[in-house]
Amino acid sequence: MTGIYKLKSKIDKRCYIGSSINIENRFYQHRYMLKNLRHDNAYLQNFVNKYTIDSLSFEIIEECDKEDLLNREQYYLNNIDNLFNISKSSSSPMLGRKHKLSSLKIMSDNNKGEG
Repeated sequence: MTGIYKLKSKIDKRCYIGSSINIENRFYQHRYMLKNLRHDNAYLQNFVNKYTIDSLSFEIIEECDKEDLLNREQYYLNNIDNLFNISKSSSSPMLGRKHKLSSLKIMSDNNKGEG
């Protein structure tokens, strides 16, 4: 599923807005990074460090075509307050890029506790 998603705090009104051409996979990437203290977003990582990963909910806000992703994400970034997002810009250098097989194997092994 391609679209816009939100990681929402269950503690307060903060949330993180993102977009992906594969929302389910992106959700698992966020969880993995947060659980392993590797998330690029310090605000989100600090929140999870303090309140645990279970203090976040994951919601799909909108399904849309790949061509509309960044415009629709920007709409939400402009219209939602209390964001965890570091940047208010929806630019995404990873949009449509795929990981190397070696990187996918490492991520898979780490998810299985083998890495």
